[in-house]
Amino acid sequence: MKDILRNTILKNYKRFSGKSFDRKKELIEEIESLNNKMSIARDKLLSDKIDDEDYRLVNLNVKKELRNSKNNLIGVEPQLKLLIPVLRKRYHLLKISHHYIKRGVLKQKDQ
Repeated sequence: MKDILRNTILKNYKRFSGKSFDRKKELIEEIESLNNKMSIARDKLLSDKIDDEDYRLVNLNVKKELRNSKNNLIGVEPQLKLLIPVLRKRYHLLKISHHYIKRGVLKQKDQ
């Protein structure tokens, strides 16, 4: 019973956290892409391929997108942290149930 519960909890944790880790990876890649876009715009400005006004517009748009991506990235972390107390509580219940089985209060099939 203990192994089944542990495997179920781990499976749910991986399913829940996997989505968050995937989202985090996507956001990091998006941030890197936006930083590259700014670098290219800076290079074009320095080589006179775009004028100051075009650079300013690119800069404003990229900064806005960067701010949104960074805020979304910050929001991903707390989702993962919310799962930890749930796992601790379930593990604690598992330990209590195991304790009662050892004392004979519960039978193995009563869990």
